[in-house]
Amino acid sequence: MRFHNLKAEVPEEKVLQKMNCPPESEWYEEFQSELEELESEAKRALEPHGAMAFGKIPKELATEKIPEGTEVACAIITIGKNISDYCESFFRDGDCVRGLLADSYADIYLFELEKCWVHQVMDVCRERKVGIRGRLEIPGDLTMEAQKFAFDTIGEAELPGLTLSRGYMFYPVKTICHIFLLSEDPEEFRVAHDCRRCTNTACNMRKEPPSPELLEA
Repeated sequence: MRFHNLKAEVPEEKVLQKMNCPPESEWYEEFQSELEELESEAKRALEPHGAMAFGKIPKELATEKIPEGTEVACAIITIGKNISDYCESFFRDGDCVRGLLADSYADIYLFELEKCWVHQVMDVCRERKVGIRGRLEIPGDLTMEAQKFAFDTIGEAELPGLTLSRGYMFYPVKTICHIFLLSEDPEEFRVAHDCRRCTNTACNMRKEPPSPELLEA
């Protein structure tokens, strides 16, 4: 199933936070002004689309905690190639500040889209009388090969313009993949990202400290 009417608002403070530029920074007002100038062009470069499908964990992805046959929902969302080209154009011209701002803007837009598409996932799950008991982290809970599983489960036809490399990386690069564990309880929807379990321990957007296991890894 393709997602429809995907759109999001981008809070400028989140973009600047991702740039590691807090309000007290001497660069804050300058970066804020630069962001306001490029935002309209960045918006025009966005091409958000995505899709979801249901499947079962195959043998090659199975773990002790996630056995073969575990029922899941897969979702892939992209904001297209043009926004990456737009970001790269600044770097080619030697304007690294605008390049980083545009790149951060694109990342935050992609993250904020979740507020839109996750409700569509919930609606489809309710129709099937199932819920969601958790989100699997890639990598972490599953290997990067899980992205191929999700891509194959949804189907290339549902994701126009999206390809997958031999290393299981998506192109366009501004693409995210999620796999959710299904629940028999249609009222259970544990879909939120858990910062404590995320392997990106250096993320400026982290809301919770990483678990001791991640820090020791």
